[in-house]
Amino acid sequence: MARFYADEQFPLQVVELLRNLGHDVLTVQEARNANQRIPDDQVLAFAVSQERSILTINRTDFICLHRRDDEHFGIVVCTNNRNWEQFAARVDEHWCQLKKKDLIFKKEERRLQRRKKVKIRQSNKKEDRAVSKPRPRKTGNP
Repeated sequence: MARFYADEQFPLQVVELLRNLGHDVLTVQEARNANQRIPDDQVLAFAVSQERSILTINRTDFICLHRRDDEHFGIVVCTNNRNWEQFAARVDEHWCQLKKKDLIFKKEERRLQRRKKVKIRQSNKKEDRAVSKPRPRKTGNP
């Protein structure tokens, strides 16, 4: 499943539910980064260093960070839903859909690469035939 880094405002109840769904969630508190007024760009940098996606309800700031630099492992921006079970289920569902799309994309990409290799091989065979010496014809008995 997913590797998440939950920022300081992200509800701990949802963290626990996501863990129960099989996700690996590290909180700011567990990373000993809580209550230090760490800027959001450094929170994102820490998540990148840990190869984790950010879980946040701080939509505005993290969307801006993504627009400035999209080299990260994902930012999951959420609305603060007080129905914790529903909140966790939505994060899980959307993450699974993203991963499924990513897998479909990767499968399609591999399929296209295989087709390209086959075309290159076929092209090389044609070139080899054009360059090679003509084969002697078989004639009747000598």
